[in-house]
Order: sequence, then structure tokens, then C-alpha cells
Amino acid sequence: MKRRRPALASAFDPKLSRLVGSTFVNRLTDHAHAPLIIGSDRWTAHDLVTLVSVGNFRAARILSTEVKRIGGVKNLRHLYETTSPHTFTLRGVAETTLYVLWRVFQSRGLDPDAWAGDIDVSFSSMKRRDQKAEKRTRDDQRRRNRRAARTAHETAVSHVLQ
Repeated sequence: MKRRRPALASAFDPKLSRLVGSTFVNRLTDHAHAPLIIGSDRWTAHDLVTLVSVGNFRAARILSTEVKRIGGVKNLRHLYETTSPHTFTLRGVAETTLYVLWRVFQSRGLDPDAWAGDIDVSFSSMKRRDQKAEKRTRDDQRRRNRRAARTAHETAVSHVLQ
């Protein structure tokens, strides 16, 4: 039998609301202020702590921002099926944010090991490798652009001088 956590005081407990303030309680439990939004799925701060066992709301907000930048993500399952850890290497995601995503997958019964695939290096190593590859690509493109501009200039000058 699965062990259950002891129930936390209800977010709408009048004594709690009176003690810490109803605005504070509402901000933790209101879906309009949810720190983690993935498509149509939302996790309030209260949900993250009680259901996902994660209390890093900054990392959850960063994850929300990056998922929004990816675009076209319908919900958590869609994100799970259409992305991999490599999706997040060139974005503002670090290990803590990836940990939040991992725990959210687990909380919804999705297998994060299958999502990650056969990864033989740490996320930071993967991120460094992908960033270096991206930099090489940008540098090569700059070189090609400069060469094309120089060639065009030399051709134009030779036409003028003839």
C-alpha cells in the first residue's frame, strides 16, 4: 500500500488565512499566480510543494518561460513526448530547472528515465557540448558571410577599375 503524506492544513483554513493573511494564502493556491505552467497544465505553489515535492518556485518559473519559448506545447504529456533534455541545453535551463521538470514528470506517472534516453554525461556537460557546437556553427556562418562580402566587394572594385 502506498504511503500517504500527512495532510497539510487546508489552504482555505480560516485560522491559517487569518494568521498569515488571505492574500498570502490565495497567492499560493490561486491558479492565476501559478509558478509552473506547461500548456494547459498549471501547478500552484501549493501544488508544487504537496504533489510534486519541489519548493523551488524560481526554477519552476524559468521552466514555464522556456516551455513557452519552445511554443506549441499543449500540456505536460505533449512536452514529454516531443522533447528531450537536449531541447533545454541551449536555453536558460540549468540542473535545478531540469530537476523540477523531472519531478513533475514523476508526479504525473510519466517515466523521466525513458524521456532522458541513453544519456551518458551530465546535463551540464551536455549543455557545454551543445553550446560549443552552436558557437562553431555561428563562427562558420560569420566566416562565410565575411568571405562572400569580401568577394562581392573585390568583384565590384575590379569592375570599376576596368
